[in-house]
Amino acid sequence: SKPPVLPNLKTEYLIIGHNSVYSLESLTKTVNFDYLIFDSSNSLRYCERLMAEAEKLHKPCFSVLTQGAFTVNL
Repeated sequence: SKPPVLPNLKTEYLIIGHNSVYSLESLTKTVNFDYLIFDSSNSLRYCERLMAEAEKLHKPCFSVLTQGAFTVNL
């Protein structure tokens, strides 16, 4: 069975790994995030598909697989 998703979860950065999200559109119904990061455990095809979807949703995103390390100045 699927683990429960917390409703109305809000985060600045959301990291996705292991091809775990099918659709960003469905994800945005329960999780509010500012920036999406795909770690290197995702497949290239998966990252390309979801990055295109993120662009349509006007959500900034980053793929560690193709762009290298993700850094943030705190």
